[in-house]
Formats: sequence, C-alpha cells, structure tokens
Amino acid sequence: MGQVNLEILNQELLEIQKVIPKPLPPARPDLFTISGFPHFETVLSNWFAYFLESDNATGFSEILTESLKVLMVKKIPQRSFDWMDDQLHVFSEVMTNKGNFIDLLLYNTCEENEKIKDSLFQQVIIIEHKVEALLYNDLNDYYASIKINEGGSKTGIVLSARPMEMKTHPSNFINIHYQELLTELFNRLGKAALNADLTQLSYFKDFLNNLDRMSTTKKSEALEFCFQHGQLIQKVTDVKQEAELALTNSLRSSLAETRFNFQRLHKYSIALRSNDNLFSLVIGIGNLFSKRELTVQFWLYKDAVTTWLRVPNHDALIENFGTVFSKISERKPGAKEWHELFRDTFYLEAADSGKVNFEASLNEYLNTKVNPFIDFVLNQMSQYTPQANPIV
Repeated sequence: MGQVNLEILNQELLEIQKVIPKPLPPARPDLFTISGFPHFETVLSNWFAYFLESDNATGFSEILTESLKVLMVKKIPQRSFDWMDDQLHVFSEVMTNKGNFIDLLLYNTCEENEKIKDSLFQQVIIIEHKVEALLYNDLNDYYASIKINEGGSKTGIVLSARPMEMKTHPSNFINIHYQELLTELFNRLGKAALNADLTQLSYFKDFLNNLDRMSTTKKSEALEFCFQHGQLIQKVTDVKQEAELALTNSLRSSLAETRFNFQRLHKYSIALRSNDNLFSLVIGIGNLFSKRELTVQFWLYKDAVTTWLRVPNHDALIENFGTVFSKISERKPGAKEWHELFRDTFYLEAADSGKVNFEASLNEYLNTKVNPFIDFVLNQMSQYTPQANPIV
C-alpha cells in the first residue's frame, strides 16, 4: 500500500460522514420474510394472481385491478380498459409458442382450449413480472402466443419492482412498477379495508409491505455512493488491511509465552490454536474497529473431542462457567473433529490516552477467563483418557 496521509484522510472522512447513506431498517416480520421468500418472482406472482382473481373473493381484487386500470389509462390513453370493471380471472405460467412461460394472464372472458395459449380471449393483459432479474424475455413471443377474438384486445405489461426502461423492448408492452401501483392502491385501501375479512386484510397488508420493500431505491443509493467515493473508500480499505496485518504480526509475538499460537487471519476472524493442538479459539473481528467488540468461540479439536465425549457429566461446565461466558454449548454426541464448548463477547477498553491495546486486552482475557476454563476441561478429560479408564 502506498503511504497514506492519515491526517488528510481523517478530514476527508469527517466530510464524507455527512453523506453516507443510512442503512436500510430491518425488515418487519411478515409472511414473506418469515418464510424466506421476499423477492422470489414466482411466489410474488402467485400472490398477485390470488388477489387479482375475482372468484377468490378476497375483498381486494377490485382495488388492485382498478389501480392497474388507472395506470394503464395514463400510459395508453388511446385505449379503453373499461372491461376491467367486470369480473376478472387469472392464468399463471402459460406456455408460449416457443416454450417460454408468461407469468400471468389477466382476462375477462375466454373460450378455453386444452392448451391455454390456444384459447380465444376477448380482452387480455399479458403480464411479465420482474423483481430483481433483468428483462431478457422474448416479449414478442409472449404477445404473439395469445389469441384474441375479433374485436378483442391484448396489452402487455412488464410489472417490475423498480422503474424499467422500455425503449429497447416491444412497443406493445408498457412498464408498471411497484411504487406507482402502491400509490394507487393506498388511495383506495381505506374503504376496502373496512369491509375486509381480517385474515385477508392481514395477507394483503403483508403483500403490500413486501412490494414496498422490494421497490425501495435504498439499495441503489449504496451502489451510487461507492462509485462516487470509490477512491476514498479504497484508501480506508487499504488502511484497515494494514491495521489488521499489524495486528496479526504483533499477536504472533505476544502469544509466544501463552498456551496459544497464531494460526490464521480470515476476513472477519482470527484463529488461534493451543500449543498441544487440543483447542482452538476463533475470534470474530467484524466489529473490532467500529464497536471494539470481539466475539469468541472455543472449540475442542480432533483427539480432544473423543476424550471429552467420554466425560459423563457435562453439566459441570454450566455449574462452574455458566455466568462467566455468554453461552455454554450443549453436548453433541455425534461430534467428530470439532466440538464447540462456549461462545462469548468481550469489549476492548481504551487507556487514559484513548488508545486501545488489543494484545494486552486479549492476553488478559485469555489469562483470567479462558485459561481457568481450559484447566477445568483438561482436569475433567484426564479422568477419562483411555490410559486411565479404558473404554471396553
């Protein structure tokens, strides 16, 4: 790394703090976040189909189709969409002439054929749904695959989480994005909510909440910020890497008189191994500089695992160290090469000068908390080694 003027860098950081994008708030738990499907297109398409289908009687089909209609009239004023005021129905995953799949077909009447794409529709909307993926689909194939009666009409919509540029795509498709749809929906939600079944209302609110979460522009703010301030970010990254390297070099020497030796530096952790090759400490450094916080995991290694599983009473660990460490791990009889015994968190304190002595703090932690634990475990294990008490 080239020499960085830390005084200048400090001034630049003070200025950049004013414009750093705020992190996104944690997602409110709902049907989508709990199930782990907040951004899956197929899952969201199923929910759109559920609320668009008039026969489902959810109480929200009318305001959803009305919101779509208002946006379509704005974007294609020369065409009438009054037919959307009638009962509407939905087909999902409709195969096209070329073997592609249309996400949703919204229609009023249909002369059904064995293959949906060969059915005759009176009025139909072809919907391609995009949440995070790029628009690479053959929209001409989608449009040509759907047949309409004489005097009927068909319209294509690319429904997307965020605004999408449509200049390079067929003119018979328009873009409607979540945020403009949500604006129309919220304008109509009050009356529908008053008369809705409470379960359906809960579903619909979760659905809207997830659409809003997927449509946020906050994700792109972080990207734009990094491009704009990339050189400064690289300087800070280089300084951080240099600091971590200095940290590991000093650890190698400071651990020389302890029962541990430095093993390796990972991106977010430091691994220490005991000199007798029985124990490992994994020290998380992800919050080292931001919070002066270290997380610790203590592991038995290889032969020590086998010996420890011979010890019949592991409750003694909880009795003696349950208040010392944040978590004493439960016994796992199936453990082979690795077995975790405790997890913990400790914080580095600054001296009167304001400086933090990482090595001294770590050594104190090892001496006052970890070593007594190791001595206790070794004493327990010594009573059940194969030599002292052979396993028959």
